[in-house]
Amino acid sequence: MRLLFLTILAALSAIITLPEPSLAGEQELEAVVLINRHSVRSPVGSSSSPYYYTNMSKDAWPSFGVPEGNLTKQGARLAKTMGRYYGRYFRTNGLTAAGECPSDAKVWVHADNYQRTVKTAKQRVRGMLPGCSYKVEQLPVPKPGQA
Repeated sequence: MRLLFLTILAALSAIITLPEPSLAGEQELEAVVLINRHSVRSPVGSSSSPYYYTNMSKDAWPSFGVPEGNLTKQGARLAKTMGRYYGRYFRTNGLTAAGECPSDAKVWVHADNYQRTVKTAKQRVRGMLPGCSYKVEQLPVPKPGQA
């Protein structure tokens, strides 16, 4: 038992003292992938449900000024603000230059087909790369009766 313990201890000390492998040559960033959910949206649900917002309080639910489930104005502002954060991070770390608009081949923006996700993606890119314009690809909108 004592021999087993000493063997394990010796093996652990050998692992702990191994030098970190050196990285040969310069490294180059190949891609950045941002995956996120939509920003702030208006409530969704069925008014007949006991869990629907209007049935949970005696007070009236506020109006968000947009249709059910759509991105709110505040949500659009927040998405753009988060984009500015990423843009500043990329510029600070030399990934993009101020005022630079990388080519369409270098920037790909994709969202599903909900208004809130498409608009969030547009605002995020506007904040990240101000003055640049990129198409937001999206999933096709199914025709009525299609699943």
